[in-house]
Amino acid sequence: MKRILIVSPYEEIPIKKTCLERSGRISNIFLERGYEVVWFSSSFDHQIKKRKVWNQKDSSNIKVEIIKTIPYFKNISLLRIISNFILGINLFIRLRKYKNSDYIYSTVPILETSYFAAIFASKNNIPLIIDYRDLWPEIFTNYIKAPNWVKNIILSPFYSMKKYILKKAKYLTSISEKMLELIREKNINAEDLFSDLKSKT
Repeated sequence: MKRILIVSPYEEIPIKKTCLERSGRISNIFLERGYEVVWFSSSFDHQIKKRKVWNQKDSSNIKVEIIKTIPYFKNISLLRIISNFILGINLFIRLRKYKNSDYIYSTVPILETSYFAAIFASKNNIPLIIDYRDLWPEIFTNYIKAPNWVKNIILSPFYSMKKYILKKAKYLTSISEKMLELIREKNINAEDLFSDLKSKT
């Protein structure tokens, strides 16, 4: 069976009778085409800042992998950065169970999980779909009280991750045409996922 891996650590996992968010709708598109869907989520619930409680029986035709990380209490903090990196590393380890997959779909935010997903996709020749939803790390410049050159130094590792992620993406999607145009400047060769899927049906 064909398989897609969905890396969306903070989005609500699709369950029966639940209004689907963006990644949930994407997973349904692939389910309708006969794909096995494996969803990777964080053990920490970003919205309520508590450990995520999950029962596989709650899922709607998808397999869910819960990836361990440490909690944090502020959205912008060093502890969150550490938590995201731990999540990314543990994701990479778990992905090794799924080397024979047809696609990896990963959301930005967050950069760290998409970065490790991109490394895994590249090592195993799996087409990578990046769904870019927010301008990370640019958004954080508003919260760093320092000259621009200092901000650039602080954020340089995150800009490097962003560059690598977009470079390795075979497909790019986004929440708006304007956002898609901005990220396509970093990878003009990226293809249109939905046009490609239509051609294969």
